[in-house]
Amino acid sequence: MRSVLVCVRTELAEQAVSNAAAQLGLSDIITTAVSGADALARVAEQPADVLLVDTASVRPDTVGFTRQVLERSPSSVVVFLGPEDPAVARGAVDAGARGLIRGGEREDLVATVAKALMLLMRGRMVPGQPVPRCNCGLAGDLESIASLSGIARNLLPFWLTRYPGHPLAGIDPDIAAKQTRDYGERGDELAGRIFDQQATAIGRMFTIASNVLDPDAYFVGGGVTDTGAEFRTAFLERVRKATQLRVEQASVATFAIVPDLDMAGARGSALAALRAIRPAIL
Repeated sequence: MRSVLVCVRTELAEQAVSNAAAQLGLSDIITTAVSGADALARVAEQPADVLLVDTASVRPDTVGFTRQVLERSPSSVVVFLGPEDPAVARGAVDAGARGLIRGGEREDLVATVAKALMLLMRGRMVPGQPVPRCNCGLAGDLESIASLSGIARNLLPFWLTRYPGHPLAGIDPDIAAKQTRDYGERGDELAGRIFDQQATAIGRMFTIASNVLDPDAYFVGGGVTDTGAEFRTAFLERVRKATQLRVEQASVATFAIVPDLDMAGARGSALAALRAIRPAIL
């Protein structure tokens, strides 16, 4: 994800987004607009990968706005934020929008989602690294980085250009991706860069979740559960450092690797959490 355009309806909301971008060092990636017309002009001048759009800023022609954006920038992902008539929202999705996120105060919602997106992007990629793409078609989501397919499709091909003589070069990507973990356990530099990026991405996701769900525990599952204790501990510490919690959260939060469960991290983590709170069921 190289660029995000946030379209809001007031200068106050625009300033909030701009301030967040500056604080996170992403002013060169995040741009803002204060009306639908302003957003369309900016997209025509410089297409954006993602548009976060306050529904009030483009009403009453949400559907028409969607069509005009995608005419100018067919690869853009358009997400609307705030209340909207269900029929209009469906029309916008049919016209090509990714979806609509409802919430309370529009400006708070837009600013919050924009800040979350900025936080998710910050520090994950290095200069010159292509935007990772997921099997589902989305660009820059968590699975495009923190998964075996993310290694095979995105991370390993890039890092092999930085380490051209590496033993994994020339091996089938799917096989090489599985071998990356073994190299990581042996302290290989290339593998270490890959797992650093994965840990950072997971930490960014945990950070966002902490502000929505305020959980007491954060579980990491997947292939890392099959690694040695030293590697597991080091990886979990990387995730913990990449997770930005408030002081009161950090004092009570627990980070743990899920042992001996499903290799699919999401299901394994969910099962472990369920077992912890309802031990009689499992």
